[in-house]
Amino acid sequence: MSATPLFQLSRVGYEYPNGGVALRNIDLTLVAGECLALLGANGCGKSTLIKLLNGLQFPTSGQITAFGHALSAVELRNPQTNSRFRSRVGYVFQNADAQLFSPTVYEELAFAPLQMGLNREEVAQRVHDIAELLRLTHLLERAPFQLSGGEKRKVCLGCVLTMNPEVLLLDEPTTGLDPRSQEELTTLLQQLALTGKTLVVATHDLSLVGRLATRCVVMNEQHEVEAVGETKT
Repeated sequence: MSATPLFQLSRVGYEYPNGGVALRNIDLTLVAGECLALLGANGCGKSTLIKLLNGLQFPTSGQITAFGHALSAVELRNPQTNSRFRSRVGYVFQNADAQLFSPTVYEELAFAPLQMGLNREEVAQRVHDIAELLRLTHLLERAPFQLSGGEKRKVCLGCVLTMNPEVLLLDEPTTGLDPRSQEELTTLLQQLALTGKTLVVATHDLSLVGRLATRCVVMNEQHEVEAVGETKT
């Protein structure tokens, strides 16, 4: 396993404003090129941990560093720091409908690279390449709400891939998909892992874990890390 640290979590905790605990005393290191599976019962904190890694929420205790720098609300208020971080880390929501908002699939795929400041010719090339990879070309002029669940999930992944991030964070990526769509998505994630992408996947799908994960983190109902271990090859 590579020794290059991408994320370092030290004694990280997260409490809701009402005092409810989502995470407690999380110590975790994410290294380049691994696929980390987050396992545990509903409500144990997997989704919260994914959001902390993506800078959508911030710890109420402890510290997270990303790419050697503190990951905090203060740091991400700097536009350059925020842009740099967002270009390196992509997040695929558990609920596809919460991620999709543009009138067409093409505009969904083009949105992030346009926000990154790429010119329209380069954006068009990225959209074309990702649409080919995900077999979405025939859907580019369709409205996202017209798509099936599996198609929406692929568009969400495509929205992230057009940024070409180093790290992909996925929250329950196969939930609600039919067996064919699950197989297509799992195969695609395997291909991405082979290209050197770093993946963090929160899931209940043990078949996905068996085929994809290089390391597993098991969380308990006390919102702590119960066990960490490499998967057998």
